[in-house]
Amino acid sequence: MQDVRTVLKNSLLSYPQITRNILLLLLLGIIFCVWLVFFLTQSKDSFDEENLRLYNFRPEEINRIEIVSPNGNTELVMLDSGRWIISGSPEEEKIADKDSVNKLFDTVLGARILSTVSSAGAAVDDSIYGLDAQNAVRLLIWNEQQEKVADFLVGKSAAGKDSFYGKISGDEAVYILLGRREFLVHNHWLFEETRE
Repeated sequence: MQDVRTVLKNSLLSYPQITRNILLLLLLGIIFCVWLVFFLTQSKDSFDEENLRLYNFRPEEINRIEIVSPNGNTELVMLDSGRWIISGSPEEEKIADKDSVNKLFDTVLGARILSTVSSAGAAVDDSIYGLDAQNAVRLLIWNEQQEKVADFLVGKSAAGKDSFYGKISGDEAVYILLGRREFLVHNHWLFEETRE
Protein backbone atom coordinates (compact mmCIF):
# COMPACT_ATOMS: atom_id res chain seq x y z
CA MET A 1 0.00 0.00 0.00
CA GLN A 2 1.38 3.38 -0.98
CA ASP A 3 1.43 6.30 1.40
CA VAL A 4 -0.49 9.51 0.61
CA ARG A 5 2.65 11.50 -0.34
CA THR A 6 3.67 8.99 -2.94
CA VAL A 7 0.18 8.91 -4.45
CA LEU A 8 0.02 12.72 -4.60
CA LYS A 9 3.52 12.99 -6.02
CA ASN A 10 2.85 10.42 -8.71
CA SER A 11 -0.53 11.87 -9.63
CA LEU A 12 0.83 15.43 -9.92
CA LEU A 13 3.81 14.32 -11.95
CA SER A 14 1.61 12.28 -14.26
CA TYR A 15 -0.43 15.32 -15.31
CA PRO A 16 0.84 17.28 -18.26
CA GLN A 17 2.99 20.35 -17.48
CA ILE A 18 0.14 22.75 -18.26
CA THR A 19 -2.08 21.22 -15.57
CA ARG A 20 0.64 21.69 -12.96
CA ASN A 21 0.97 25.36 -13.96
CA ILE A 22 -2.79 25.85 -13.61
CA LEU A 23 -2.74 24.24 -10.16
CA LEU A 24 0.19 26.45 -9.16
CA LEU A 25 -1.63 29.57 -10.39
CA LEU A 26 -4.76 28.50 -8.48
CA LEU A 27 -2.74 28.04 -5.32
CA LEU A 28 -1.06 31.45 -5.76
CA GLY A 29 -4.48 33.03 -6.43
CA ILE A 30 -5.86 31.59 -3.20
CA ILE A 31 -2.85 32.86 -1.24
CA PHE A 32 -3.25 36.31 -2.82
CA CYS A 33 -6.98 36.42 -1.98
CA VAL A 34 -6.30 35.50 1.64
CA TRP A 35 -3.60 38.19 1.85
CA LEU A 36 -5.90 40.78 0.21
CA VAL A 37 -8.74 40.08 2.66
CA PHE A 38 -6.30 40.36 5.57
CA PHE A 39 -4.80 43.60 4.20
CA LEU A 40 -8.18 45.25 3.59
CA THR A 41 -9.37 44.28 7.06
CA GLN A 42 -6.23 45.75 8.63
CA SER A 43 -6.45 48.92 6.53
CA LYS A 44 -10.04 49.53 7.58
CA ASP A 45 -9.08 49.25 11.24
CA SER A 46 -6.00 51.45 10.97
CA PHE A 47 -7.79 54.24 9.09
CA ASP A 48 -10.90 54.43 11.21
CA GLU A 49 -12.49 57.75 12.08
CA GLU A 50 -10.74 57.91 15.45
CA ASN A 51 -7.31 58.00 13.80
CA LEU A 52 -8.35 60.89 11.56
CA ARG A 53 -9.14 63.15 14.50
CA LEU A 54 -6.82 66.06 15.04
CA TYR A 55 -7.23 65.96 18.83
CA ASN A 56 -8.88 63.77 21.42
CA PHE A 57 -9.41 65.11 24.94
CA ARG A 58 -12.20 65.31 27.49
CA PRO A 59 -13.84 68.76 27.65
CA GLU A 60 -14.54 68.43 31.36
CA GLU A 61 -10.78 68.31 32.02
CA ILE A 62 -10.11 71.63 30.24
CA ASN A 63 -9.69 74.81 32.25
CA ARG A 64 -8.09 77.33 29.88
CA ILE A 65 -8.45 78.24 26.22
CA GLU A 66 -6.49 80.90 24.37
CA ILE A 67 -7.52 82.22 20.98
CA VAL A 68 -4.69 84.18 19.35
CA SER A 69 -5.73 86.12 16.26
CA PRO A 70 -4.50 89.07 14.24
CA ASN A 71 -7.43 91.05 15.72
CA GLY A 72 -6.39 90.38 19.31
CA ASN A 73 -6.21 87.62 21.85
CA THR A 74 -8.98 86.10 23.94
CA GLU A 75 -8.40 83.91 26.97
CA LEU A 76 -11.16 81.82 28.50
CA VAL A 77 -10.67 80.51 32.01
CA MET A 78 -12.86 78.02 33.89
CA LEU A 79 -13.89 79.14 37.37
CA ASP A 80 -14.29 76.74 40.28
CA SER A 81 -18.05 77.18 39.84
CA GLY A 82 -17.79 75.59 36.39
CA ARG A 83 -18.53 78.81 34.54
CA TRP A 84 -16.21 80.14 31.88
CA ILE A 85 -15.02 83.74 31.94
CA ILE A 86 -13.30 85.76 29.30
CA SER A 87 -10.31 86.99 31.24
CA GLY A 88 -8.84 90.43 31.25
CA SER A 89 -8.56 93.02 33.94
CA PRO A 90 -11.22 92.43 36.65
CA GLU A 91 -13.44 95.25 35.39
CA GLU A 92 -13.32 93.79 31.87
CA GLU A 93 -14.01 90.14 32.71
CA LYS A 94 -17.16 88.78 31.16
CA ILE A 95 -18.97 85.50 31.57
CA ALA A 96 -18.60 83.35 28.46
CA ASP A 97 -21.65 81.86 26.81
CA LYS A 98 -21.63 78.17 27.78
CA ASP A 99 -23.19 77.05 24.47
CA SER A 100 -20.49 78.91 22.53
CA VAL A 101 -17.72 77.27 24.56
CA ASN A 102 -19.35 73.87 23.98
CA LYS A 103 -19.51 74.56 20.22
CA LEU A 104 -15.81 75.41 20.31
CA PHE A 105 -15.05 72.08 22.04
CA ASP A 106 -17.30 70.18 19.66
CA THR A 107 -15.57 71.78 16.69
CA VAL A 108 -12.06 71.01 17.98
CA LEU A 109 -12.97 67.45 18.95
CA GLY A 110 -14.89 66.97 15.72
CA ALA A 111 -12.10 68.30 13.50
CA ARG A 112 -11.18 65.39 11.31
CA ILE A 113 -8.56 65.29 8.61
CA LEU A 114 -10.30 65.09 5.25
CA SER A 115 -7.10 65.31 3.23
CA THR A 116 -3.49 66.39 3.38
CA VAL A 117 -2.79 69.43 1.21
CA SER A 118 0.96 69.39 1.76
CA SER A 119 3.01 67.01 3.82
CA ALA A 120 5.79 67.79 6.25
CA GLY A 121 9.00 68.76 4.51
CA ALA A 122 7.29 70.31 1.49
CA ALA A 123 7.92 74.00 0.88
CA VAL A 124 4.55 75.72 1.33
CA ASP A 125 3.42 79.33 1.24
CA ASP A 126 1.13 79.38 4.31
CA SER A 127 -0.59 82.56 3.10
CA ILE A 128 -2.29 80.54 0.34
CA TYR A 129 -4.25 78.72 3.07
CA GLY A 130 -4.62 81.64 5.47
CA LEU A 131 -2.13 80.03 7.85
CA ASP A 132 0.43 82.85 7.88
CA ALA A 133 0.97 85.17 10.88
CA GLN A 134 -1.22 87.92 9.38
CA ASN A 135 -4.28 85.69 8.90
CA ALA A 136 -4.17 82.54 11.01
CA VAL A 137 -6.00 82.07 14.27
CA ARG A 138 -4.09 79.97 16.78
CA LEU A 139 -6.06 77.91 19.27
CA LEU A 140 -4.37 76.67 22.44
CA ILE A 141 -6.15 74.49 25.00
CA TRP A 142 -4.86 73.43 28.44
CA ASN A 143 -6.15 70.86 30.90
CA GLU A 144 -6.35 71.05 34.70
CA GLN A 145 -2.73 69.90 35.02
CA GLN A 146 -1.65 72.84 32.84
CA GLU A 147 -0.69 70.48 30.03
CA LYS A 148 -1.31 71.77 26.52
CA VAL A 149 -3.72 69.32 24.90
CA ALA A 150 -4.31 71.23 21.65
CA ASP A 151 -2.32 73.79 19.71
CA PHE A 152 -3.22 74.37 16.10
CA LEU A 153 -3.69 77.03 13.46
CA VAL A 154 -6.99 77.73 11.74
CA GLY A 155 -6.76 79.12 8.21
CA LYS A 156 -9.23 79.96 5.45
CA SER A 157 -12.39 78.05 4.74
CA ALA A 158 -11.76 75.22 2.30
CA ALA A 159 -14.04 74.14 -0.54
CA GLY A 160 -17.12 73.62 1.62
CA LYS A 161 -18.57 75.70 4.42
CA ASP A 162 -17.93 72.84 6.84
CA SER A 163 -14.22 72.52 6.15
CA PHE A 164 -11.16 74.68 6.62
CA TYR A 165 -7.39 74.63 6.25
CA GLY A 166 -5.45 73.92 9.41
CA LYS A 167 -2.19 72.68 10.76
CA ILE A 168 -0.72 71.66 14.07
CA SER A 169 1.49 74.43 15.47
CA GLY A 170 5.14 73.72 14.78
CA ASP A 171 4.33 71.16 12.08
CA GLU A 172 4.69 71.82 8.36
CA ALA A 173 1.84 69.61 7.11
CA VAL A 174 -1.33 71.43 5.99
CA TYR A 175 -4.68 69.65 6.21
CA ILE A 176 -8.23 70.21 5.10
CA LEU A 177 -10.22 69.67 8.27
CA LEU A 178 -13.88 68.90 8.72
CA GLY A 179 -15.47 71.47 11.03
CA ARG A 180 -17.19 74.82 11.31
CA ARG A 181 -14.43 77.43 11.11
CA GLU A 182 -16.60 80.23 12.49
CA PHE A 183 -16.84 78.54 15.90
CA LEU A 184 -13.06 78.76 16.18
CA VAL A 185 -12.23 82.19 14.81
CA HIS A 186 -15.13 84.52 15.66
CA ASN A 187 -15.06 85.26 19.35
CA HIS A 188 -17.80 87.91 19.48
CA TRP A 189 -20.30 85.11 20.19
CA LEU A 190 -18.50 84.18 23.39
CA PHE A 191 -19.85 87.07 25.43
CA GLU A 192 -22.89 86.33 27.57
CA GLU A 193 -23.07 89.14 30.07
CA THR A 194 -20.92 91.43 32.17
CA ARG A 195 -19.63 89.70 35.28
CA GLU A 196 -20.84 91.18 38.57
